[in-house]
Amino acid sequence: MPKYFFHVRGPNGFERDEMGLEFDNLDEAIDDARLACAEMKIDAALEHGQVPSKVFEITDEAGHVVATVDFDD
Repeated sequence: MPKYFFHVRGPNGFERDEMGLEFDNLDEAIDDARLACAEMKIDAALEHGQVPSKVFEITDEAGHVVATVDFDD
């Protein structure tokens, strides 16, 4: 099963995902990233009253960016 890494790029820098998660395919990884975005936006709105613009950069095990998921979508 392929492993994908969900790095977060935002206005305050880059957060590297060192652990990654295994999914059957890229579509499942993208769906998981979208769900995580929604949860993170809710948390940020409750804590700060605003949601910073961020993007998940999903990479494969070789480190290649295979998809991006914008928190604003």
